[in-house]
Amino acid sequence: MTLTDTLSFARAHDRYLQPPDDPDSRVQLEGCLEFSDIFDLESVNLGDLVEVSIIDAGFDPETDTLKIWVSGWLDCDPDGEWDRDKTGDLLSPEVIDCENISYGPDPDEEWDNRDLWGEES
Repeated sequence: MTLTDTLSFARAHDRYLQPPDDPDSRVQLEGCLEFSDIFDLESVNLGDLVEVSIIDAGFDPETDTLKIWVSGWLDCDPDGEWDRDKTGDLLSPEVIDCENISYGPDPDEEWDNRDLWGEES
């Protein structure tokens, strides 16, 4: 065994002992921004949302309100929990997509695998 082999083995062993970092988890939210005054547009608070895009917009003449529906990504916990305070002025945020989230075992799968016919699953 040479010195190079020993160093290689040491690096591989260190990497083996250190679990890989979890990839960043995030959710894609969709919601509405409401503006009752044109000057409100210059101080839009989107919180920690990134990659924000406008989905739709409309004006409600009954309430004199401009409504803009947007979609954006928000960092969250690996289990999908996210903080409402990080969405800024977004009204009625709804999760429409997610990345790198682990929701745990599927309860339907556990139900399907139960021992109904005396067979081991």
